[in-house]
Amino acid sequence: MPRDHPFQLLFETFGKLPEAHADLVNSGAREKLNGWLDVPLEKQGHCILLKAPRAGHGKTHLLTRLQHQFGGTHEFIPIHAIGASRIDAATVLDDSLRRLVRGLPAAGGLTVLDLVARRLFSASLQPLVRSGEVPCQDREGALTALRTRPIETFDFHHPSAVTAHWARENFELLGPRLALELSQRNGLSLREVSFWVDALFRFAATPIDNPSRVRVLAETVFGDYSAEAAAHERLISLLGLLTTLMRVILVADELEGFSAEETAALKFASFLGSIRQSVNRIEVIISINQDVWESAFLPRL
Repeated sequence: MPRDHPFQLLFETFGKLPEAHADLVNSGAREKLNGWLDVPLEKQGHCILLKAPRAGHGKTHLLTRLQHQFGGTHEFIPIHAIGASRIDAATVLDDSLRRLVRGLPAAGGLTVLDLVARRLFSASLQPLVRSGEVPCQDREGALTALRTRPIETFDFHHPSAVTAHWARENFELLGPRLALELSQRNGLSLREVSFWVDALFRFAATPIDNPSRVRVLAETVFGDYSAEAAAHERLISLLGLLTTLMRVILVADELEGFSAEETAALKFASFLGSIRQSVNRIEVIISINQDVWESAFLPRL
C-alpha cells in the first residue's frame, strides 16, 4: 500500500497503525466496563470510577467507544458541571432532557423522547386492556399490538393509529390511570409520574413540525418548581421511568473545576448516592484524573 509521504511510518506510533494501536489502549478497562454494562434491564446498576494518572490517557476515547457499542440499547447521558463545580438535580434534569429531545436519524423530526413516551403509554395501557377496564373488541390483538409494536400503536401523527387517536380523545380520563399504573408498578411518586405522563403526552401528541414543541416542554418541566427538593423528585421520577425501558448511564467527565471548590465533591457524591438509592438500576460513570481525585474527592469523602 503506498504511503502519503516517506515519514508517515514515523508518525504511526513507531510503526503501529493507528487503528491497531487504538484497539490496545485501555483494553482491560474496556473489557471490565463491557461486563458491567452488558447486563439485563432489571439488574442493579453500578457506580464506576474511571481514573487516569493525568489527561491524555484515553478516558474520553474509551467512553466514546462504549457509547458507540451500547448506543442501541443503552442511553448515555453526559452530565455537565455549571460554573465548573455544580452538578445537582436541576442540572442533570436539564442534561437529561437535552439528550432525550435529540432528533433520530432519518425520522423526520422524531426524537428519542417520542419513542420513550410511546413505549411508556403502551406498557401502562396493557394491564388496563387485560383486566377489561379498557374495553376492546379484540383484546388479544390489542395486547399483542401494545406489546410488540408500541411505537406504531401510539403514533399520534399517523392517521391509521387508532389507539393513539383514541387515547388523545380520552386522555383526560385515561392519563390518570396510566400514571397510577406506572407509579404503582415502579414505586414512584404518583404526583411526579402524573406530571411526566401529562408532559410526555403533550409533547408526543404535538405535531412534529411544531417549532415550539421542545420549548413548551422545557417551560413545563422547569417552570413550576423553585426548590432543589422538587427538582430532585422530578429527576428521580424521570430516571425511574426511563430505567423501565432501557439501561441509563449518567456520565460525569471534565470535573477539573471541583478542585477549586471545597464542598463541591462532597455535594456531588451525596447527590449521586441519593440518585442511586432511589433508582437502583441507574449506571453512573465518573471519569476523573488522579490529581483531581486526590485533591478534590479523597480528603472529603
